[in-house]
Amino acid sequence: TYEDTDGFVNYGRSIKGVELSIFIREEENGCKLSFRSKGNVDACKLAEQFGGGGHFNAAGAFIEKPLAKIIPLINKIVSNFKLSEG
Repeated sequence: TYEDTDGFVNYGRSIKGVELSIFIREEENGCKLSFRSKGNVDACKLAEQFGGGGHFNAAGAFIEKPLAKIIPLINKIVSNFKLSEG
């Protein structure tokens, strides 16, 4: 359920050396993406690449595609996204 996964995205960010954590929850009509960051990573700018938004360290988006189609898209966008400045 939603309650079972709420907050999962924060665990990745708590790992030493991790600047960006992404959690994907597949739903009936698409996937909910949650982004959490620390340091100089702008999670909101990343979420905007998927039509979402939020704040510098916490953002999200919803994509009306199945998980199998979203993972390659995320890999492509994140690999081209400048994670840190400085």
